[in-house]
Amino acid sequence: MRILSAWLVFYIIVFYCVLKVEATPKIEFWNQRRKGANYFNQLPTRERFEAGRELGLQFVRLAPDKWESADRDFLIGNADKYEAINEKDLNRLKKVLDDADQLG
Repeated sequence: MRILSAWLVFYIIVFYCVLKVEATPKIEFWNQRRKGANYFNQLPTRERFEAGRELGLQFVRLAPDKWESADRDFLIGNADKYEAINEKDLNRLKKVLDDADQLG
């Protein structure tokens, strides 16, 4: 039983260390002040990303759940009765992310 407990503690420590190492670089992004914008209530266009680049924005926050969709909920159709990802919404999301990546 002691050996099992020791191994369990060992694996918990290793797991914690792995998570900490992987999480550190992402959170370090916020260690210095950044310039960004919110694109919450409209579909981001290439022009908006270009304007953001000209202003020196380093990030934008998107809220695709507010984007219009043929279904009730963007990307997932009906959240109360999920059946499949809406391919049209997925393609639009991919295009927006591709534009942001190209113009970023």
